Amino acid sequence: MFDELLLSKPITGENLEKDISYFEPAFIQNRCRTSLNGNFKFIYCDHFDEQFLSEDFDLSKLDDIKVPTHIELNGYGKPVYTNVQYPWDGIENLGLGDVPKNNKVGVYFKEIDINLEDKDYFLEFEGFESALVLYVNGQYVGYSTKNYTTSTFKINDYIIEGKNRIVIAVYKYSFSSWYTDQDMWRLFGIHRDVNLLVRNRFHVVDIKNTAVLHGNYEKATVTTEFEFSKYEHNLKLEYQLKYKDKVIRKRIYDIKSNNLKVDFDIENPHLWSDEEPNLYTLFVVLRHGQLECEEVNLNFGIREIQLLDGVLYLNRKKLFIKGVNRHEFDARYGRAITKESIDEDLINIKNHNFNAIRTSHYPNQNYFYQRCDELGILVMDEAPIETHGTWMHLGKVKDPEFKSLPGSDEKYLDFTVERGISMYERDKNHPCIISWSLGNESHAGKNLEMLSKKLKELDDTRFIHYEGCCHNPKYAHISDVVSRMYTKPDEIRKFLKKNPTVPFILCEFAHSMGNSTGNFDEYMDLRHEFKNYLGGFIWDYMDQGLLIDGKYCFGGDFGEYPTDGNFCANGLILASKQNTSKIETVKYYYQPINFVIEEDGIEIINDYLVKNTSEITFKYQIFEDETCIKEQNFNFDVQPSSVKKFVFNDKIEFKKNTRYLYRVTAFDKENHEIAFEEKFINSSREKVYTSISNEQGGGLEIFKSFNHLTVQKDDFKVIFNGIGCVNGGLEAIIYKNEYLLNKVVQPTLFRATIDNEAMLNRYFNQIYIGCSKDPFYAPFIREMKVKKANKDKAVILFKYAMMKGITYNNFYVEYTVYSSKEIKVKFWFKPSATLVKPPLIGLRFRINKEFREFDFKGYGLLDNYSDRYRGQKYGSYESDVSSQYVNYSIPQECGNHEFTKEVNIKMNDKKLSFVALNKTFSFKYLPYSEFEMENAERYEDLPASKYNYLTIHAFNKGVGGDDSWGAQVHKKYRAKLRKYSCNFLIKVR
Repeated sequence: MFDELLLSKPITGENLEKDISYFEPAFIQNRCRTSLNGNFKFIYCDHFDEQFLSEDFDLSKLDDIKVPTHIELNGYGKPVYTNVQYPWDGIENLGLGDVPKNNKVGVYFKEIDINLEDKDYFLEFEGFESALVLYVNGQYVGYSTKNYTTSTFKINDYIIEGKNRIVIAVYKYSFSSWYTDQDMWRLFGIHRDVNLLVRNRFHVVDIKNTAVLHGNYEKATVTTEFEFSKYEHNLKLEYQLKYKDKVIRKRIYDIKSNNLKVDFDIENPHLWSDEEPNLYTLFVVLRHGQLECEEVNLNFGIREIQLLDGVLYLNRKKLFIKGVNRHEFDARYGRAITKESIDEDLINIKNHNFNAIRTSHYPNQNYFYQRCDELGILVMDEAPIETHGTWMHLGKVKDPEFKSLPGSDEKYLDFTVERGISMYERDKNHPCIISWSLGNESHAGKNLEMLSKKLKELDDTRFIHYEGCCHNPKYAHISDVVSRMYTKPDEIRKFLKKNPTVPFILCEFAHSMGNSTGNFDEYMDLRHEFKNYLGGFIWDYMDQGLLIDGKYCFGGDFGEYPTDGNFCANGLILASKQNTSKIETVKYYYQPINFVIEEDGIEIINDYLVKNTSEITFKYQIFEDETCIKEQNFNFDVQPSSVKKFVFNDKIEFKKNTRYLYRVTAFDKENHEIAFEEKFINSSREKVYTSISNEQGGGLEIFKSFNHLTVQKDDFKVIFNGIGCVNGGLEAIIYKNEYLLNKVVQPTLFRATIDNEAMLNRYFNQIYIGCSKDPFYAPFIREMKVKKANKDKAVILFKYAMMKGITYNNFYVEYTVYSSKEIKVKFWFKPSATLVKPPLIGLRFRINKEFREFDFKGYGLLDNYSDRYRGQKYGSYESDVSSQYVNYSIPQECGNHEFTKEVNIKMNDKKLSFVALNKTFSFKYLPYSEFEMENAERYEDLPASKYNYLTIHAFNKGVGGDDSWGAQVHKKYRAKLRKYSCNFLIKVR
C-alpha cells in the first residue's frame, strides 16, 4: 500500500523506469505502444480507501471519466486560476514544502485483457497533476511526480493472463505542486496519454543521436548511441539511414554488449533549420539470429547552434529569435489538448512569421516536438520548475537561497535536478530544440546551478537559459545568455551599449493582455543596432479562457478562491482561437522579407538566412484614391541576407489633389502571404482633399422653437437642441422624412479602460467619465451661439464645460450647415495643464441599432492604434458593428481605425457619410458605448444596447504593451498640452 507521507517528500517517485528518449518501437510492423485512452471508471474523494483495491469492488455503479482530461472539467471541484500565489494561499497555513490537508484524490479504474507472453510489459503516463500512484491487481506498483515528462512502470510482476484491473490514484497536491506554480489554471487529473507498452525481452531501451559538422559543412559526423535491455549472443542491429527516399547508410552491426555506438560521416549534409527543416530518418531492426525482435524509426536533423561574442548562430548564420511563449492549452480541453489542436496552433504560429516557441513553463507533449521538427520551429524547452510564490518577498528575509525553492538546500537537490534531466532525456533527439531552460521564476541557488552543470555535461550542442539568476547575480554563470522579462526598449538599449558582447534575450516581453502589443516596432528596431540582441518570446500566444456552456471563463468565474482574475488572458489570439490585430502586427514586424518603396521601384531585403526568393511571388499595386490603377505579379531572385532593387517599367503621372498608395506583397509557393509593405507616394497618409459640393446654392431656412434650432432645405432638416437646456448639440438629421440621426451628439474624453491601464492609469482615466457621460452645456449662455446664418449656410457653435471635479476645460463643437445639404463639423479641445491628459478626444454619435453595416476608407479590417497599426493595410473595407467588437476577457476599448478618410453607415437605401476634411481622423463604430463596456466585467454583462456608437477622434491614445501592471503608453502616443482639432463633413448619400 502506498504511504501518503511520500506526498510531502521531495522525491520524483518510486519504482519508476529510467528516463529515456521518446521513440516509436514496433514488432513486425505492429506498434508496441497501445493507447489506453478513453473511458475509465472514476471516484472523486477526500481520501484513498483500501477497498478500492479489492477485486470484489464493484465498478459498474461508478461514474465514467474520459482520459486524458481534467477532473475539474468533468464537474468535480472548481478550476482555479492563480498566477504567483499558490492555490492554498490564505486558506491553509503551510510551511515550505508542506501539502494541504484538504487534498482531493481522483481514482481511475480500468480493466484490460492481456495475453501473457515472454515479453516486457510497461504502463506509460505522459502527464498528470500532481502525483500519481499505480496499482495493478490490488498491488502497489509505484509512485510518480513527473507531471510533464513520461512516467513508466514495469508491470511484469503484477499482471496475470486475461483480465487485469488497473487502479490509478491521482492526488491534487503533493510536494511537486510547489514546483508547478506557473501562471496558469490549476487543474488536476490525467491530462496526457496513457499507454500499454509491450516489448520483446530484447529491445532498444534508449537512443541518443548527435551530429558534428566539420569545416565549411562539407561533412557531418553522425553518432548514434543505443542502449539495449539485455545482451545475448547472436544479436544484430540492421542500421539504415535515409534522406527522403535516398539511402545514405546501410549496415549490419554485431551487438556485443548492452550498448552500441555507431559513427559515420555524411558528405555535404542537408542541414536542418527553421527555414528548411531537412530531416533524416533512421530505420533500425533488431535481430536475434534470424528472428526479428523489433523495429524502430527515428527522425533527426543535422544543425549547429553557437554563441560567439554575444551573437547566436544557427549553422553559422546569425539567428534572431522571433518567438512566442505558448502554454499547452485549449479552451475546450484545458491542457489535455489534441493533436489537431497542436497543429492548429503551430500552423498559425508558422503562418504569422514566428520562428520560435518557448514551452512556458513545462515540457510539452511528444507530438509537439515532432511537428516542430517537421514544420521548422525553434524550441526553447523549459523544465517544469516554477516556484514563483516562494520568492516574491525574499527581500524581506535573510538567506533567501534557503527560504525559497529550489534554493540551495540539499534536500531539494535531487528532485530539482531530476525534473530537468527528465526533460533532457525524453527530448534530446529533436533538432528543433536549440536551448534548455532551467525553468521559470524560481530565483537561483545551488540546486539550479547543479541542474545547469548536469545539462552542460550531457549536451554541449545547445545553450542553457535561465532568467531567474538576474535576481541573484552570483549565479549568473548558470545561464549562457542574459535573459530578462519585460525590460523596456530604452532600458535594453542602455544595457546593450554597456555590454556589447553579452548575448541578451527577452524570455518574456510585449505583454499582450487585452488591447495591447503597442510600440512593438521599438523592440524590433534594436536588432539593427546591436548584434548581441537575440530577440525574444512574446507573452503569450493565446488567452487561457475555459469554454463552459458556450461562455469563455476566466479567473473568478467559477467562484473559486483564491484567484488572480483575468491575468490568464495575455494572448495574441483570443481563447476562441480567433486571430486579433495584435498577432497581425507581430506578423508584420517578424516578416522575413522587407521592402523600401520608392517612386521608381522597390528595394527588396531578403532576411532569410538560407532561402533565396526564387519561389516567392511578388505583387505590386498602385492605388489612386483607393482604386487600383496598376497591378503586376513578378518573380525576383534575391539571395539570402541580401538586398536587390526591382525597377518599375513605367511611370505614373500624378494628378493634383489625389492620393497615391504603392503596395508590395510577397506570397510563398502555397500562395500564403508572408510579407507586405505600403507607402503613400507624392501624397500623405494624413492629408485628404475633400471639398464641399456647393456653398452658394441658397434656399436654407432657419427657425427656432422653444427648445430647438432647425436648419432646413426642402426635404433635408438639421435640428439642434440646446435652447435653455443642459444637454445641447446636434440632435437630428432628417432626410425625406426619415430620421438618420435622432439623439444628441456629445463630446467625449473617455474610453473604456484597457488591461494595460492598470493601477494609477485606471484611476486617472476615471476623471473623464463624468464629463464624457454628461458634458456640461455651459448654462451662462442663454442660447446656442449662431455665428452666421443666411440662405447659403448656418454656423452654430456649442461650448461644453468638461467638468473634472471643480475644474473644467472648454470643448468646442462648430457645425456649418450648407445649402448643398452637407454639414461641416469642427471640434477642438486643449487638455488641462494641471491634470493627467485624457485618453481620447472625440465626438460620439448614437445611431439606431438596426443600422449595423458600414464601410470605411482607412486602416483595417482589424482594429489598430497609433502605436499598433502597421499590420493592417490601408484600403476600402466593409464591416458591421458586431465584428468590430473584440471579445477580450474583460470588455474594454477596441475597434479603433487610424488615418481614416471616410465612414459610411448604411441606413436602408441611404448612407450617412462622415468624410474627413484636410486631414484624416480615427474612429470606431461599436454596438456598445464606452460606459457600457467600462461597467461590464465579462462579455455576458454587456447590455442589449438600443444604439450603436460612432466615435470620431481627434486623438486616441496608444495601447502600450511593455507590461500590464504599470508601464505607461510611450510618450509619443499620449496626449500633449496642445489644441487638438478635427474637421469632417456629414452628408447623405
